This record gives sequence, structure tokens and C-alpha cells, in this order.
Amino acid sequence: MPTAVAEPVCSQSPTEYARKRWTRAEVQILDTSGILAGQHLELISGELLNKMGKNRPNVNATTGLRLWMERVFGADSWRAKLPSKSPPLIEA
Repeated sequence: MPTAVAEPVCSQSPTEYARKRWTRAEVQILDTSGILAGQHLELISGELLNKMGKNRPNVNATTGLRLWMERVFGADSWRAKLPSKSPPLIEA
């Protein structure tokens, strides 16, 4: 004989864990210890976020946009922030 269930089978909701809020001092300790070596992380509002580096397509697109803006608005109207170790730009 079929049975009707009046209450939910699982009355508990999934548990959410509290996130760790990092301080600059804590991140500095992690960084000097080498735990974060090779990772591109950024501390924003207490959260460590994976920071994606600029790659060749990004640099090429930024360079193309800069050149276009210079032609349209003049050379002094545009400043692009490129990575210090940027890959080769658009080859002529």
C-alpha cells in the first residue's frame, strides 16, 4: 500500500562553513614561509582570490585597443597597465 510522507525526508539543510578572513600579516607569514610560492593570489576584503595573470591574447588585445585609441583620441589619452614580464606583443 502506498504511503504519503508528510515531513521532508531530510530536515537539515546543507551545512555552510564559515570562511576564513585573512589579514595582511597572516598572508605575509604564508608568503615568507613559501606556502604560496608560484601562486598568483590577491587579498581583497579579507579573502584570498586567485589572480589570473595577463597572457598573450590579453596583451595583444590591450595593445590593439591602445593603438586604436591613440589614432582616434591622441597618444596622451590612453595609459595601459601591462605586466612587467609581458609576452611579446603583436609582431609586425
